[in-house]
Amino acid sequence: DPTHVRHYSVDFLDVVANGFLSYPKPKYKVSFKEIRFSGLLFTWPGWLISRMSRRKYEKYFAWIFPASSITVKASVLK
Repeated sequence: DPTHVRHYSVDFLDVVANGFLSYPKPKYKVSFKEIRFSGLLFTWPGWLISRMSRRKYEKYFAWIFPASSITVKASVLK
């Protein structure tokens, strides 16, 4: 979406859960991360690149082959 000001990556919740929200101890544990693609013919290169290296996909190719969604599941630590 060209109107977005900030773009989030799959690892964003790791940074938030273990950094900003972790004082004095971690409160969340990330258990699942996934990048999903729409299944259209022109998105398969993005899927393949993300399977080989998620960091390279997000840094260099996410603008060319956009994902349809990012799913991150976290559980609360007590």
